[in-house]
Amino acid sequence: AVGTTSVAAVYPKDLNSMKFWIPSANEQQKIGAFFKQLDDTIDLHQYQLDNYKVLKKALLKKIFNQELRFKDEHGNDYPKWINKTVNDIGDVVTGTTPSTQEKTYYNNGVYPWVTPTDIDRKNINSTPRKLTEQGLSKGRVLPENTILVTCIASIGKNAILKQKGSCNQQINAIVCNEKHNYEFVYYLMEKNTEVLKSLAGKGTMDIVNKDTFSKMQITIPCLEEQVRIGEFLSLLEGKIEDEQKLVNLMKKQKK
Repeated sequence: AVGTTSVAAVYPKDLNSMKFWIPSANEQQKIGAFFKQLDDTIDLHQYQLDNYKVLKKALLKKIFNQELRFKDEHGNDYPKWINKTVNDIGDVVTGTTPSTQEKTYYNNGVYPWVTPTDIDRKNINSTPRKLTEQGLSKGRVLPENTILVTCIASIGKNAILKQKGSCNQQINAIVCNEKHNYEFVYYLMEKNTEVLKSLAGKGTMDIVNKDTFSKMQITIPCLEEQVRIGEFLSLLEGKIEDEQKLVNLMKKQKK
């Protein structure tokens, strides 16, 4: 029974009046040992997860600062990285929101419609809200493997749209051309999150508009090295995702 004062409190008399079902001392020990073992296992995998995240952050810095370079199949250095803009990577598309009043745009939809709250993982195959064929025609059609970057409010959240779909106006999307590897571009955008934030206009809400986003300066290697980098970082990302799933599952089991 929490007190009704301005600060919530549980008083000794309330604790003293609480009733519990308690097993024998022997069973208490077994239950305690069981949960301790589970907690120790959760802590171990959380430690591994945290280490993978630290490693990824360090590798992103070294790779995109060109302190760590890859070599081709013959052991030779790849060409020097060159300066480009985001616009050179491919088509930049700002999303839109088909009228939410028109039910035929959303009811029984099949195409992912991504908002910033949906960007909580690298690959997006589905979203809670989907567009119908008619709804998709009213939005900005994006092909599979489009890079999504939030550019209003929560700036710099990134994802890869793995299915044909669309996104809302808080997201700038990059449809990569044949000279750029989408996996590499995903990590390029992740590494440049702080740069994006610095480009935001300081109004009532931080915004990086399409023009500013398209002109953002970046440095990019040749396509072959892009592929090597994308594959390498994706393997590490896979380990992070596996550990996160395992930690989440064990916490759920404990509960």
